[in-house]
Amino acid sequence: LVDSAGNTSAAVKTGFAFGLGFYTTSFYWVYITLFYYGHFHYLLASSLKTIIAQRLVRRLCENCKVPDNPDTETLAKLGLNSSSKSFKASGCDDCLDSGYKGRIAIAECLTVDKTIREMIHNNSSEADIADYAFKDNESIDQASKNLITVGITSCDEILRVNNMKEDGSI
Repeated sequence: LVDSAGNTSAAVKTGFAFGLGFYTTSFYWVYITLFYYGHFHYLLASSLKTIIAQRLVRRLCENCKVPDNPDTETLAKLGLNSSSKSFKASGCDDCLDSGYKGRIAIAECLTVDKTIREMIHNNSSEADIADYAFKDNESIDQASKNLITVGITSCDEILRVNNMKEDGSI
């Protein structure tokens, strides 16, 4: 990662555009990772154009999924209320008794505009940047909730693929 970050810095300084992949939990951690490896806020602010965070989750099998009644702790972790509809895996011959068949991506995309560039340059918090960035766009957390409520994936699957933050949110 250090070599990749260093190469990225050198390429960006010369005007090259290129993509770099990190395993992170959100868009903000790409910025934090690059900063940790010695990239200054002003360089990141002027260099970043788009940050995409994504996860692959398993799809519930349409033939055997069953309604779920998650406990209040699970609902709280996912930011869902008790009236939110959800399903869980059951298992059948069609899905080889796993309850899941196929995968789907959940993602968030952050386009680094002038305001976000200034926020990065000024070392703004993740919450401040996220509040601005996702006022008109769907975050990875919201995309996860939507997939649960329409029955595409389960609460357990979202909890499995997401790293939980200290406050219990995804």
